[in-house]
Amino acid sequence: MRSILYKDLVVERTVILIYTAGVILFALQVVPIFDPLALAFCLAIFFTFTTASHEEMNNGHILLNSLPVDRKEVVAAKYAFHLAVGAGFIGLDVLLEAVTGAWSPDLGRQFAFAVLGIIWFVSVFFPLYFWLGHRFVQIAMIFLFIMLVGVVPIVFNLAAKHDYWGMLDAVQTLPNSLLLGLGAVVTAIVFIVSGLLSARLYERKQF
Repeated sequence: MRSILYKDLVVERTVILIYTAGVILFALQVVPIFDPLALAFCLAIFFTFTTASHEEMNNGHILLNSLPVDRKEVVAAKYAFHLAVGAGFIGLDVLLEAVTGAWSPDLGRQFAFAVLGIIWFVSVFFPLYFWLGHRFVQIAMIFLFIMLVGVVPIVFNLAAKHDYWGMLDAVQTLPNSLLLGLGAVVTAIVFIVSGLLSARLYERKQF
């Protein structure tokens, strides 16, 4: 699996550098934005879509499966690579915000939930990707863009107007340890099921 991870790192190093530069620019407020951590989370998601598109265009699956590699290792490497890159983007943003004095007591909690969000995204993305292929990537990218640009701002403003219908206050009354504990347990179950399903789907694919 180490060689597969190294291959992905070499192939996508330019994209990683570009996205890292974006995280740095927004975290340091060179390009002002309301929530740099949210942007780092979005960049982590778009990175996965970008690399999947590159792999389909370059027939990366065909090349990789022409080599004597175990398909379960391929799937495990995909999960590990994208989780590491996503967590790296988020961690870099948090580190830079702390260095520049923008640290807040709630930032650590936001970091934990952002990492859990990346795990959830990867857990949903890869089974669908291995099942539907490039068609899913194209449709999902358009859907995600529409959601981020058109739907999310409307829903966020509506929720803020109604004080999040009391849900935010209810969540904030719970201890951080309980919230993170429950989130971690549920996320771990979803992640394990996702990995098993992805491995099964990938082993059945014909290249």
